Amino acid sequence: AVSENATAAAFQFYELGAPIVGTAAVGQATVAQDASISYYNPAAMPSLSNSQFLLGGQPILTYTNFSPNSSNTIAGNNGSNAGGFLAGVDGYYVYQYSPKLNFGISLNMPYGGALSYDNHWVGRYYVQQMLLYTLNLNPSVGYQVNDWFAAGGGISIEYANLYQTIAIPVDPTYDGQATIKVDNVSPGFNL
Repeated sequence: AVSENATAAAFQFYELGAPIVGTAAVGQATVAQDASISYYNPAAMPSLSNSQFLLGGQPILTYTNFSPNSSNTIAGNNGSNAGGFLAGVDGYYVYQYSPKLNFGISLNMPYGGALSYDNHWVGRYYVQQMLLYTLNLNPSVGYQVNDWFAAGGGISIEYANLYQTIAIPVDPTYDGQATIKVDNVSPGFNL
């Protein structure tokens, strides 16, 4: 009913949990295959046959290259490959208290990104280096009400950290540099 404009400068790691990588996220939110369901759909946890633990990771190797042209107003080069290696990590645990009641907890990195342009690229006044990562802790509970209905939910506590450097024009021959370091914790929920 309500929408807002949004912009982003990072990847969403939607393939959290190793088994979902093999299915390209098809059906993961509804089919309880492993403990990562504690993050995607806590209501499906009672469908697991026993308590489970899952540890996974997402190695991401990016290649990012900017192509300047004659309309650029700032002198500089293409910045070389600004991409690099970024590692995501995730862990999930589902405890089967009873066949109908399950408790879960997940710790994952749902968003992240990294850039590292060289010092003389045309966009240096916007970004030179950037590292963004998030960590999401999500305790959850799932309850099988009857054969056709289950309910579940969780509380998310997400930590975000951004480190960024930008160039600042001091004079026509020299650039200074500013560093931005921010972090924050924010709560949320899933039902």
